[in-house]
Amino acid sequence: MEHRLFYCDHYAIPLAAGHKFPMPKYRDFLNGTLAEAAVRRIGFPWSEALVQRTMASVGGTLGATCNAFDSGWGGNLAGGTQHAFRAAGSGFCVINDIAVAIRWLRAKGRIYQSGVDPLASDTLGRLALTHAGLQQRDLRVIAAAQSHRVPIVITLGGGYSRPIELTAEAHANTFRTASEIFT
Repeated sequence: MEHRLFYCDHYAIPLAAGHKFPMPKYRDFLNGTLAEAAVRRIGFPWSEALVQRTMASVGGTLGATCNAFDSGWGGNLAGGTQHAFRAAGSGFCVINDIAVAIRWLRAKGRIYQSGVDPLASDTLGRLALTHAGLQQRDLRVIAAAQSHRVPIVITLGGGYSRPIELTAEAHANTFRTASEIFT
């Protein structure tokens, strides 16, 4: 299945003053006019490349979600930006692609954020799992989705191992496991 990212420059809709949907955050982010405190909370300096990556990441997760309904599973190698809130970015995440996909799904499938924080070499990890331990976790989760015929979307999460290749290997193992189960 071919994945596409759709974008329209008419993203703003007129809302009454005080409406709870945070429409201005998109204009401020896309135009680079976020307040300095908001930029610090995200953790990245604003750039056109950050805008493009953010939009592509959300689009990739939506594309992976569509693919999951066709083949049983889909994955986004740039997704998993779960730290963003409804009205603000946070923790290296601008827009929460998982929340966007969940809203679109409306309980028709599942999102699996295959976090590798539990890896022993991850500086944020506390569970000290090995790669084999993470693979067992992935096997159980993905096999359960497949056996219940629940479409599953896999995104990344965590990943601060040193060397970084340990993180890459852990993420790759998740996608290998999904490929094996759904083949």
